[in-house]
Amino acid sequence: MTSRRKPTDGAPLADAKTVRAMMAGACDLAVAVDAEGVVRLVETGGEDFAGARPEEWVGRPLEAFVTPESVPKLRALLEEARTAERPRRRELNHPSGAGEDLPIRYSAAYAPEDDLVLLMGRDMRAIASLQARLVAAQQAMEQEYERLRQMET
Repeated sequence: MTSRRKPTDGAPLADAKTVRAMMAGACDLAVAVDAEGVVRLVETGGEDFAGARPEEWVGRPLEAFVTPESVPKLRALLEEARTAERPRRRELNHPSGAGEDLPIRYSAAYAPEDDLVLLMGRDMRAIASLQARLVAAQQAMEQEYERLRQMET
């Protein structure tokens, strides 16, 4: 017979190493942010972030590592994580050394016992690339359609 601990018995359900492994396995980028917006923990799961270096964010405000247009979305995400039952997911862009921004879609959860917001992010570069190709194909089709219309007249 196996024994299961209840969350109410006062003992932690997992140690920090296990939590880090779970976070890294569940998302491409996991970030723990304190009440002042400072990054306290980063787990990348071995992902390559094209010049962005999330491991260097620890000890610094997360706002310093998002694009200016993402700052209001980050603030809203952190606020909702602390106050809302189910905060909305948000896509934030991080500048990268490779020239293109790094789009990450974050979910958030609040850990009140540590007063941390846990951000679990999914790398959206593949989807952004598909969207760009779709737009390019649509524009090419419209140009060809216009060319055909001009030939008919």
